[in-house]
Amino acid sequence: MSEEDCKETWTLDDGSKLRLHHITPADAAKEQAFVRELSTQSSYLRFHGTIKELSKKDLKKLTDPDSRNTVALIVVHTGEAGEEEIGVARYVIDPDGMNCEFAVVVADAWQKRYVICITLLIL
Repeated sequence: MSEEDCKETWTLDDGSKLRLHHITPADAAKEQAFVRELSTQSSYLRFHGTIKELSKKDLKKLTDPDSRNTVALIVVHTGEAGEEEIGVARYVIDPDGMNCEFAVVVADAWQKRYVICITLLIL
């Protein structure tokens, strides 16, 4: 899946406009802010522990994935405060090429609003 293949926009029933695209290093500040804002439960479910700050190494790994074996997509909402990341979905193919690790997380305030369903359909 190339980066050009995955640039989607959609509007939710309440009029909120969302944009989905491949994550890039330019999204690092949004990714860090997103992780900071996750509830304890959401952080635990995503990272198997409570994380409020990504290390520089982890932030680079999450925002500059190896396109040979990783797809990482973020959902961005543009509101009064500017752009904010509200969701991320990614998979990493195992070295054997037979399996993959898959993760999806949606900001707590955006859960139960079909963001995850739309993201999974595209991923």
